[in-house]
Amino acid sequence: MFKKPEVKDTILDAATLQQIIESIEKMKSGHLNDKKFIDLIKCYTGEQFNQINREFYIRQGQSISKFVSDLVKDEATEQLCLSILAPRYYVWAKSIHISFSDLINNSDLLITTILSMDAIDIFKVKQQYKLQFKQDLITDFDKYITGDTFWEHLLKAWLSRDIPGTVASRYSIEKDAKKLDLATKGSGTDIDVYIKIFTTSTHNEFTEIIAKYEKLVGISFVQSLDDEFDVQSLDYYAARLVTERLKSPQELAEFIFSYCFTEKNGDKPMISFLISMFKDIVLLSKIKGAQAKIKQQINVMQAGVYQNAVLSFFGFK
Repeated sequence: MFKKPEVKDTILDAATLQQIIESIEKMKSGHLNDKKFIDLIKCYTGEQFNQINREFYIRQGQSISKFVSDLVKDEATEQLCLSILAPRYYVWAKSIHISFSDLINNSDLLITTILSMDAIDIFKVKQQYKLQFKQDLITDFDKYITGDTFWEHLLKAWLSRDIPGTVASRYSIEKDAKKLDLATKGSGTDIDVYIKIFTTSTHNEFTEIIAKYEKLVGISFVQSLDDEFDVQSLDYYAARLVTERLKSPQELAEFIFSYCFTEKNGDKPMISFLISMFKDIVLLSKIKGAQAKIKQQINVMQAGVYQNAVLSFFGFK
């Protein structure tokens, strides 16, 4: 998983824990979007929040999620908050399962969830998926994903990154840059070259390969993707997303956000996944134009509590 900008202490001290629990207990109906509560959700790691939840259960006899469900009257806001409160890998596995159940509308969510994982994430999501749905993730993937498109092959290869030896030093940066160049020459695109480089490169290797490629061909790698793929296709979305994934968590978060609010009109499952994944890793408020896009896409019909909750989770309230 991505490393946070600042590492926090793993265990909360007793005084801090007591203060947090008391602040939650003081909540009243209709005030879930209170800035203090949302800041609390955003501030702590999954492990720390588990500690808070355990202590809350001891005192109240119910989980914070149940407490939230009883408080919130707006269903969209309730679902958003429950997604954020849930453990990250739970949301990850659930998002994949949602995608399988409606691939016509959620293929892009599947691409987003799978290509956002690193090798450790893949291993843990496979475990969590088995626990939640009593099915093997790879078995379900092979059952639902049966096409021959670039994005389907890329996702299948990406899910093998937790196998030892898949991602290893290659000592062939210059060769791979030349392979990328050759892959785009002639008729069509050699997708196997793209898939191999995307799925077996470390962050540093990918950065070096792209730098050498851009020097070799004289255009940016993103421009080359624009030329090679239909920019409205899922293939293009997958290629762009994995490119940002291999660059940095900040650029990945910005790319997913832009897609969610530009192409998906503030799609609720993708918003929930975005915030759940990045809330303690990336400063979401630093995403350029985020506040305006949230207000624009979360329209008047959804404004009020839900809009305020989304704005608060991004750090704008």
